[in-house]
Amino acid sequence: EHHLYLSTDRDPDRHKHACFNKSTKPEYVFFLSGLMSLLPALGNVYAKPSRKAKEGAQKKKHTPRDLAILLGWQVVLIGGLTWAIGWWAYPVLWLFPVYVFAYLADLVRSFLEHAHPESDEKADKHRLITYLSNPIERRIFAPMNMNFHAAHHLWTSIPYYNLKKADEEMRRNPDSAGLEWRGSYFGFLFRYFFALPLPECRHQPAAKA
Repeated sequence: EHHLYLSTDRDPDRHKHACFNKSTKPEYVFFLSGLMSLLPALGNVYAKPSRKAKEGAQKKKHTPRDLAILLGWQVVLIGGLTWAIGWWAYPVLWLFPVYVFAYLADLVRSFLEHAHPESDEKADKHRLITYLSNPIERRIFAPMNMNFHAAHHLWTSIPYYNLKKADEEMRRNPDSAGLEWRGSYFGFLFRYFFALPLPECRHQPAAKA
């Protein structure tokens, strides 16, 4: 649904890259901690009503059986790690790595792929972004050629090994003027920080589909 509804209020990932909840430096730092988006992320997975897909078929929510399996595995992990190592093993060896390297990494990556230091009304017109970056940043933020993110959004079925070629074709197309190419992931993190505050983002209404 993120690919289908980007730049609208129906995008389930909008809270990750829109500016309405990160228009000041304290809000931005709080966002990068992951705590701001934790409840919306859980809601997207477990609580939000399903939307209809493009063809009109409704996506299924998690069933009680799915939730029971997830809960059961957590009980097994808590019990097993506590018994084998100690009470601290589950939060330190499981929860912390999952939070930092799965949840938080995905949150920051999604922000970098679509955010702009300007009002969402303006940013929604050009959220397709590609990063040139360097090998170290690409390994951290964009494995499997995901730095060519605009091409991935435009043609979601393209295999990862053809995204670079698709990006080259896009550059030669005169209609690519609305796309953006950036040099560095870390560079944009700092660029956004130093652009704050963004008064035009305060209490901004959500975009309409």
